[in-house]
Amino acid sequence: MTVWKYPENYSFEGEIRLNVCSIELGLTPNRLLIILAENLSLFEDYQPYQMKNLVDIVLNVFSQTTRHFLGHLRVIKQVSRDIQRKINTALENEYLIQMFNLGESLTYYLNAISNNTAVLTKMLNICDKMQMATEQVEFLDDILIENNQCYKQAEIYSDVLSGLMDARGTLVNNNMNVILKNLTIINTIFLPLNLIASIGGMSEYSSMTRSIDWRIAYGVFGIAMIAIGWVTAIFIGKLGNRQKSSRKLRT
Repeated sequence: MTVWKYPENYSFEGEIRLNVCSIELGLTPNRLLIILAENLSLFEDYQPYQMKNLVDIVLNVFSQTTRHFLGHLRVIKQVSRDIQRKINTALENEYLIQMFNLGESLTYYLNAISNNTAVLTKMLNICDKMQMATEQVEFLDDILIENNQCYKQAEIYSDVLSGLMDARGTLVNNNMNVILKNLTIINTIFLPLNLIASIGGMSEYSSMTRSIDWRIAYGVFGIAMIAIGWVTAIFIGKLGNRQKSSRKLRT
């Protein structure tokens, strides 16, 4: 019995799911036993190799599996590009989670393709014992080459996604910082207006300075507000300089 990995159909149900299932193949001179975990259609696609015996059936299963993996990898590439475009303007973690799911799926794919490579290599080493024809050996060798290319492609996609996860997370944080910066500018614009409205409506302050000329009282109040704002600005500036100097010392 040989365990062979087969990709399941991808689905979009709020999140991206790309799974791998196992197939058990048992080949004897007169019988081929195939055990499926689910109801998979192994022979609906075009058969690249004419099936004349049981070995041809196994080779076609191997070939179709490799092409299915390649097809799923193309889907992963397209979905990854779409997610990256959405992340550029996103403020939430939804698309980062989808990208993480893609990276997790690629990890399963790498393990499955590696398992299939071991099966193909073992079968190629015992081709004489199995009395395989020359055409069958050549076809098996082509499948092994294509499977190795599939593994390299999946490995590249996995490395790229892993590298983009941190960068895209930083990009989402930068988008949030830009929004907060714009809101701060709006608050800064309206703050003097609120201050003027508050000063004009302070009946308590007017009653407290009833014995003083209002021009002097409110002039002193304005100077005090300017002084407080100036001291606050100096304090914030020094605090920011300390943070910058501490970062430089760490680097």
